[in-house]
Amino acid sequence: MITLRKPNLVELTLSGIGIVLVWVCSNVYWGGENYRTVLQSDAKGYYAYLPAVFIYHDLQFGFFEQMDRGKYYNPDLLYEYRILFNGVSVNKYYCGMAVAQAPFFLAAHTITKATGGDADGYSRLYIVFLHIGAIVHALLGLWVLDKLLRAYGVPERARAVTLIAMAFGTHLFYYILVAPGMSHVWSFLYCTLFLYLSHGYFRAPSGGRLVVLGVLLGFIMLIRPINGLILASWPFLAGSTSALWNGLRHAFSHWRHALVASVLCALVVSIQLVLYKLGTGSFFIYSYEEEWFNWLDPHMLDILFSYKKGLFLYTPILLLATVGGLWVLAGRNTFEAITWAAFFLLITYFFSAWWSWWYGGSFSGRPYVEYLALFGILLGLGLGAIRKTAPRIAAHAVLFLLILLCQAQTMQTRYFQIHYEEMTKERYWEVFLRLDQLS
Repeated sequence: MITLRKPNLVELTLSGIGIVLVWVCSNVYWGGENYRTVLQSDAKGYYAYLPAVFIYHDLQFGFFEQMDRGKYYNPDLLYEYRILFNGVSVNKYYCGMAVAQAPFFLAAHTITKATGGDADGYSRLYIVFLHIGAIVHALLGLWVLDKLLRAYGVPERARAVTLIAMAFGTHLFYYILVAPGMSHVWSFLYCTLFLYLSHGYFRAPSGGRLVVLGVLLGFIMLIRPINGLILASWPFLAGSTSALWNGLRHAFSHWRHALVASVLCALVVSIQLVLYKLGTGSFFIYSYEEEWFNWLDPHMLDILFSYKKGLFLYTPILLLATVGGLWVLAGRNTFEAITWAAFFLLITYFFSAWWSWWYGGSFSGRPYVEYLALFGILLGLGLGAIRKTAPRIAAHAVLFLLILLCQAQTMQTRYFQIHYEEMTKERYWEVFLRLDQLS
């Protein structure tokens, strides 16, 4: 006789999160013609590799005229993701997202063809399956985050609350619901997995883990090259100088595994170079042209606190996690507290040095979505350190209010009440929690 195991609190939490996400996304975007608004801006470029390779066999993306300027034309969403390189059209964006989306695209393509649907790569089922892919990646990312929290000794109740806070109290929710075609939700899974496997590597170094980390790092960079910075999180994940040096010594002493990891990492990244070669005849292209980093003029305070796009202003639950979690972490392991803060400042410097430090049409500091697991660790440790009932209830109440605030501001952003580029102090407080003005 088969006995079913009773699900634990975290499993029930993840199931509940999944049900809510599917219900909300399906109600908002999968009915009527709403699916046509899911692919916007950069997401169009990420996705375009899939119809280019599997349907149109055109790496110069000539079908843009037929699809974006023709069949699915919408003047508000029209976005030119192609650039000219030596007179040839090339996709401005990197192909890693298309690799991650491929299983969902191919499933939609197979079903669409089998049912006699419009197999053009942009009809309803393709977009719904892309949205499902984003939900799956978010849930898997939260599942891996739970494993990481458990590795840090966070108790089950605190882990469950942390997962709810990350899912609904941060901009992860915005990128699941409103912008699932952007890279951030998908990268959230792969970056969280990298953090978890790296943490395990420094506790029990092995050549196999090193090779897997090499492949994973390559894929993370294939999606978004700047996220190669995640390698700098190793000191924090090691937890001590001795564990860090032990892990690095293992890599050098088992140099064959390290070499294989490096080669595989490079091979994964080279997928982009091969596509460039096939499309233009050249391996190396800087597709962002005049867009670059202003290394001497970073906007670190702006990207964190400004009314325009401050991470901690629009997702204050992360500020609470950072302050409270670092306080707890400093009392437990000073090395971890210092290295967490150092890594956070490092990525903040890079993110804020980008010419468009507010990252265009986005909500909160979008490049931080990939690194939400690091905030989750701090929040989980902070919650786990609260032993008495009254303070725990108070902490949960504060988190609940911050989740409501994030949900309200997400809705305001969807309706452009919180503008993606033009927010000021006066505008922010004028519309603060004014959900009655949404239309």
